[in-house]
Amino acid sequence: MALTPIQSFFALFYILDYCFQWDQDDDLGAFLGMISPDIWTNGEPSDIAVYKDWVEYTQSKKIDTGSLPNGISDFLGIYMEQYGFNFYHILQLLPEKISPREIQNAINKSHDLCENKGYLTADWV
Repeated sequence: MALTPIQSFFALFYILDYCFQWDQDDDLGAFLGMISPDIWTNGEPSDIAVYKDWVEYTQSKKIDTGSLPNGISDFLGIYMEQYGFNFYHILQLLPEKISPREIQNAINKSHDLCENKGYLTADWV
């Protein structure tokens, strides 16, 4: 199933949030704070630049259930290179801890959030 950029962005958050229970690294915590849908203001991301970077990244990729984990890894790699984040341990954990079931749970949560908040029709999406 193909995901819209906003759906895959929220799935990114939910998967990384799930990883945070195994590695409560400061860089991961800071990144989660930047993208957390729980702290959005006026229906927009706290740091809209990360969302825009994700949209730009996904324009050249087809993000779906199967490609989401690799997309997340690639995106984190970009943020490591460009902004100095240290996601090395998370990149190791992703293939170990993120099962197809966890991916589907993240996508389901993302879908529910988009439906409940009307994000699929938001102007900034």
